[in-house]
Amino acid sequence: MTNKLVTIILPVYNGEKYLKRAIDSVLNQTIGYDKLTLLVINDGGTDSSSQIISNYQKKYPELIHFIDRENKGVAKTRNEAIILTETEYVTFLDQDDYLDTDFIEVLYSAAQQDKPDVISGGFRRPDLKNKIIQQIQPGPTEYGKYIIMAAWSKLHRTNFLKENNIEFFDNQFGEDHVFTVREIVRSTKWTVVDYTGYNWFYNEKSGSNTKQKGLSLNDNFSEVLKKDFDNIEYKSNDRFNYFILRTTIGYLLFSGRNASKNRFMEVYHELFELLDKEEKFSFKNKYLPFGPKGETKIGRLSIMVFMFLHKCHRVNWLAKLYCKG
Repeated sequence: MTNKLVTIILPVYNGEKYLKRAIDSVLNQTIGYDKLTLLVINDGGTDSSSQIISNYQKKYPELIHFIDRENKGVAKTRNEAIILTETEYVTFLDQDDYLDTDFIEVLYSAAQQDKPDVISGGFRRPDLKNKIIQQIQPGPTEYGKYIIMAAWSKLHRTNFLKENNIEFFDNQFGEDHVFTVREIVRSTKWTVVDYTGYNWFYNEKSGSNTKQKGLSLNDNFSEVLKKDFDNIEYKSNDRFNYFILRTTIGYLLFSGRNASKNRFMEVYHELFELLDKEEKFSFKNKYLPFGPKGETKIGRLSIMVFMFLHKCHRVNWLAKLYCKG
């Protein structure tokens, strides 16, 4: 495997509908699939995914490493795959998503300049009609690394992950978040590339869209925040505190849209009380209300409005107007 440069980790669970598109996007990489390893783990699904992967493996045995086993969940699947990775860099691909043809080549070329721990690009969200409903491109600022919390759209230096025990959190919500926060805290070199090449497919029926609606009791988001603070050994700086606040408000707005007003307010009080009691966190922040350089317009506006209502003790107004549950 001396000629292999990058491993693409692809967890699969009942992904037959779009799996071929994901695999084909790896085969079509301009860097050449002979430079790649596609590590596919079928996580105990019951559809035809296993047969689809087997057919590809027979045709491209030098590319595809296939593991078929019982269900363990996406976090444990990714963590196992990292341990098995032998290439210098690793990236992640979800079964519904796909890569632009030059994705690996652009990011790997950027990695050769100063061998950063993480190289991050942007993403777009195409829907069933191939309409782009969202596109995010982090800017070349210190805050740029906080913009995309997903593990995909990036290359990660494999030894950096292993040496720092950077793993995905086995939780219904926030698996990628905890992983990326630990990367941010532990990394010494992080490169943001002005390039968008990851396609996060907007599938209304996918697990990532259905499980994150309604502020479920199983979300356990307070544990995600506790994990964040466990990753720092000192009182966090204003940038990190702003990010924590942004994440908390983002969770409430994203998952709370289909919650009841009472459930929204219950979770809001729980999370903000947790932050208020956390010794490493402070609501006094030089980045409030306008946000740090590199913040997105929607992120800036969301935090400004939410924190204004919070200070006026009027978040219940938002819940009444916003929540559909």
